[in-house]
Amino acid sequence: LGAGWTYVSTGGGYHQYTDGAGKTLNVQQSMVRVQEAPAGGGTLTAYVTTDKLMGGVGDDTFALKDASGDGKISAADFGIINGGAGVNTLTFATGAANDNLDIDLTALGAGKISGVSAIDLTGHGNSRLTLDAATITNMGLTTLRVDGNAGDSYELSGAGWVYSNTALGYHVYTN
Repeated sequence: LGAGWTYVSTGGGYHQYTDGAGKTLNVQQSMVRVQEAPAGGGTLTAYVTTDKLMGGVGDDTFALKDASGDGKISAADFGIINGGAGVNTLTFATGAANDNLDIDLTALGAGKISGVSAIDLTGHGNSRLTLDAATITNMGLTTLRVDGNAGDSYELSGAGWVYSNTALGYHVYTN
């Protein structure tokens, strides 16, 4: 869908979108929606569990929400995210339903998220992020930056995590 369309809801086996002119589009839920970022970078939001978000050559932001309705953000809430080139960030959709999030990325398979080098919890209440070493490896990374503010927290799941130092305002762990 182009500019001007807004995701409204899911019901009766369909995802519903509207535009500013009062038009409505119903799309069968089993279909995959592919969103591509503009060349200069942009923000893409996964609204449904099958959304495929594709970054471009600029710095892109990918916003997730609880599309599966299970009360947390996890691999079940989007199809695939491919950041492409640039410095790409995973964040979360705005709105009260996306505050104080429980974000568990430990069940990511290889290729579920790629080309994303940062996760930003800022501005979503007191959110909690859970990661394990496999998450970072499955994202195709050796280094992942996590940003947040007071009240946000993280858990490094699994054995082998070692705190090494603080660099440029970030705690550095290895596994």
